[in-house]
Amino acid sequence: MIAIESMIEMLPWLLALGVLLASVRLLFGVRRLPVKERPHGWRTALLLLGQCASAALLFLLLRTTNPGDSFHTLHLLTAQAPEMAVPTPVAGELWLRLPNATLRGSIQGTPDLATALRQHPQVRTLHIIGNGLEARDRDAASGLQIQFDAAPLEVGIRDWWAPPSVQSGEAVQVRGVTNGGARIELLDPAGVRVDQQAVQADAAFSLQSATRSPGLAVYQLRLRDAGDKAIATTPVPVKVLPALPGRLLLRSGGPDPELKFLRRWAADNGATLRATIDLGAGVQAGDPPFALDTRTLADTDVLILDDRSWNGLGRASRANVLDAVSHGLGLLLRATAPLADGGALGMQVRAASLPTSFKLPVVDAKDSTLPALTRPQLRIDNPSGQTVLRDDRGNPLAAWRMHGRGRLGIWLPTDSYRLALAGHADLHARLWADAINRVARARAPVPRDMPARIYAGERVVLCELGNTANILQPGDATPIRLAIDPRSGDKHCAAFWPQHEGWHRLIDGKRVDREPDDGAPLNSKSDTAFLVRAHDADQVLRAAHTQQATAALADRAPPLAKASVVKPALPRGTLFLLWLAVTSALWWFERSRFGRVRAATPG
Repeated sequence: MIAIESMIEMLPWLLALGVLLASVRLLFGVRRLPVKERPHGWRTALLLLGQCASAALLFLLLRTTNPGDSFHTLHLLTAQAPEMAVPTPVAGELWLRLPNATLRGSIQGTPDLATALRQHPQVRTLHIIGNGLEARDRDAASGLQIQFDAAPLEVGIRDWWAPPSVQSGEAVQVRGVTNGGARIELLDPAGVRVDQQAVQADAAFSLQSATRSPGLAVYQLRLRDAGDKAIATTPVPVKVLPALPGRLLLRSGGPDPELKFLRRWAADNGATLRATIDLGAGVQAGDPPFALDTRTLADTDVLILDDRSWNGLGRASRANVLDAVSHGLGLLLRATAPLADGGALGMQVRAASLPTSFKLPVVDAKDSTLPALTRPQLRIDNPSGQTVLRDDRGNPLAAWRMHGRGRLGIWLPTDSYRLALAGHADLHARLWADAINRVARARAPVPRDMPARIYAGERVVLCELGNTANILQPGDATPIRLAIDPRSGDKHCAAFWPQHEGWHRLIDGKRVDREPDDGAPLNSKSDTAFLVRAHDADQVLRAAHTQQATAALADRAPPLAKASVVKPALPRGTLFLLWLAVTSALWWFERSRFGRVRAATPG
């Protein structure tokens, strides 16, 4: 089919080349004859003009469509196109439906948009009705005027995002947006609700859960209506990686009961914590003093300072610390007063009229006994960063931002250890783990980039593969070898059609010796686990993405204009008869004796 289309596009050049070769042959043949035997000039000119006329008529004949094909507007039904009466035929307009659209009376189907446009090349305006065009059909719509009438989305989870992998002990945050509903919940891999949120006016949500043992975990997002009925559920896969032993340094400008519980948290998580406390008059307690020089900071993952320690460093020392942050160090500042060099930090801590007592948001019933905690009357201004922790009123308590290759954060709670004293040591540990891990120096292996969502029965393209890459499916010990597409060049891409839902493994350069299991924290470039979702999962999300892509295509299309039916100058039957008459006359005249010069007979 592609070859035929290419031939049609090259038709003018092919006919011109044919006329040129025929003309050269004619003139060369005349020139080879002796002068006395050459034909009259008018005969040669007539033959040349006849060839041009025959080629021109053939071109018009092949490029002129039948009257039934002169459609300028195509109305195309796609998935979820609303019910409508069978349209009355209108001159120049055609109605078709794609395979994912339901049957509609006399509206004919087409396998894809490209086929429809090949069969009806006069189409210039495309009217899309329903969810829009899938990826395979969007390229075919290029250059057309497009009008898109999107179908209403059903109630469900419109979109969501979660990190593909986190380290053990970190909180996994799931953000997204719903289309309707009353309440959105996050369930852990055991099916226990760990966070929930009422659907707000903007339909956005942000949920989180603590992670524990390394391995492959599947959380669930569940949307409920006002009657508490579950109306949508979608899996959220997360790879929980083993936590790397952290190297922490802490300086405090005075005695602090929080230090005892931080030491306990560090010991429980395999981290090393060196802490010094300034007691005044040059007296220090805790571990042996350490200098914040370049070498010490390079061997540290997170430096924790309170506002007294940070402000007392001096401008040169603060600049040295920030330079170390730009090279990967994590810096966490515990603020009870404004911080020096706020401009260099990229976020400010300003005085604010906020209550000093606060509570953390309640997730489930056991959190209803959380004690009140204390914070300074400060506000974090962090325009280019992210918030880690908020109180039950929505005020930021901890935030972080990128600074070169490293990260720096600010922490406002002054007595989070009260959580541990009240029997919530797990929550205390989770809060500090989340804050510290957000800013810690990155030492984990860089994971392979994978598509965000992969569905059973749908083609997916994987890149940056080696020549021995293969995939192991769940329940099947036989690996599937991936064939690298030579057209992908340096990207080394291959296509894969998953047939089963569940955890798969992409093995690149390693021996396959077992199938996926939930206890394997696989997240390296040579051995990557990925979840294949059910073929009918995420219907609302996929419909929303298709509508967004189609709307963007319509925005880039040429502006809509009033179209008119393109009518040929002559009917195809008339053109055929003219071409046949001219070609037949040319054939007869070329073989006739008219205009030829006979050789003189000897006297």
